[in-house]
Amino acid sequence: MVATQKPSERSALLPAPTFGSSNCDVLSEIYRSGGINSRFIKYPQIPFEELDRLRFRSDDPADRYLAASKVDVRRDDVVARLKADAEAGDPAAVEMWRLVNDVPDWVDWERIKRGQRVFWYFSGPILMLLLHFSLLFGVAAPKVNKVLMATGYLSKPTKVTFTRLLETTHWIISCMHDDSIRPGAKGWESSIRVRFLHATVRARIRALGKSNAKYYDESFYGVPINIEDMTATLLSFSVGPIDRLLMLGYYVPVQEREDFCHLWRYIGYLSGIPEDMNPLAKGFDFSASFAASVVLHVCDPDETTIELAQGLLRGSSLGLAELALERSSSPGTTISKPKFEQAADKFYLLYAQITRIILGNKYSDFIRVPKSNQIPWAQWLAAHGTMIYFVIATYVIRISRILQYFHISFQKRTLPPLIDRVLGGKPPKFLMRHEPKDENATANNNNGDVKATGTASA
Repeated sequence: MVATQKPSERSALLPAPTFGSSNCDVLSEIYRSGGINSRFIKYPQIPFEELDRLRFRSDDPADRYLAASKVDVRRDDVVARLKADAEAGDPAAVEMWRLVNDVPDWVDWERIKRGQRVFWYFSGPILMLLLHFSLLFGVAAPKVNKVLMATGYLSKPTKVTFTRLLETTHWIISCMHDDSIRPGAKGWESSIRVRFLHATVRARIRALGKSNAKYYDESFYGVPINIEDMTATLLSFSVGPIDRLLMLGYYVPVQEREDFCHLWRYIGYLSGIPEDMNPLAKGFDFSASFAASVVLHVCDPDETTIELAQGLLRGSSLGLAELALERSSSPGTTISKPKFEQAADKFYLLYAQITRIILGNKYSDFIRVPKSNQIPWAQWLAAHGTMIYFVIATYVIRISRILQYFHISFQKRTLPPLIDRVLGGKPPKFLMRHEPKDENATANNNNGDVKATGTASA
């Protein structure tokens, strides 16, 4: 259950907030003025014992259905299969189908629409922050990285990484249209598919871990893709971007923050987070405090942090370079390897400077992002210009309701088709492309890192 402490209560037994012992200074700039302690002024830090319990909680309804049905996420349409099994009277399917179709009483569709509007209003900076904050900061947690490394997801700097990120973007956007997360709608379906993909990866890793603890030691790491990990991901997609917008100087009214949280609260429900464990149920401020508690609990960056962060940045740069060169070249033109590598390097340096602006120098140094004095003026100016443009634009647009209407309408018209085109016009089905395999992994005796070649789209 989500912590029940009231504002300003603090257990006398709770240790003072501190980052992981070995790399505490690396994360010291993340929260900037006031530091992470500023997150515990209104609501206290969640005790580690409570967060430990969440690491051993799973998405039980999805797990039960997968175990009973033997559905194959590599090729089955899991939503259609779930519906058919529920109609056939399978108990696990009936339970699962009821959960995802019965809308909780607390859902306020008007608030959800307002939350979706917040996304479209800030869509540019939010999508930028999902990479440069949510994902890059997210890999500071070694226990979370264990699953990412075991699946190979995001761990290799290839163009496939860019595709995986676009598929995640497609899922988010599919949830942002009016009525898109009502039962049966596209965003609702995508959320269910992602939920089953995670459940399948969880089951596979648990099975392999039982036969080889070096592959995955559940007694130490917790259940793969456990409730704490799922909640951390949910908060990194909801509270995280809004919190970072505020730090970067954007104006986000309190009501917009709360509406955005309400939207993601329901997406979290569809994704398998039990309502009594979802911090978003208590609003933005509590969720920001909860997120900081999770950071203290699991974030202690190590070598896997560097590998995954570089995989994200370089993989995204490769994909964007290929896309840019294809758009600027005549059909049938062969792009030389040096030209492609040069373009990828330029995008990588642009991403590096944006990362430094958003996450600060200490963490950026740790993940081996080039320093600002190593970044050419063109990329440096482009990064700072982009950041300044987004801030000014959101202030100017807010002056007029007409400007807001045209801005949001433009984003809705252009962004989804753009993502669809880049993905080849094929909406992602969130199938497990390569399941985790023991023979693909090697345990490092020093830090327990896992190196794998499989990938899972999530």
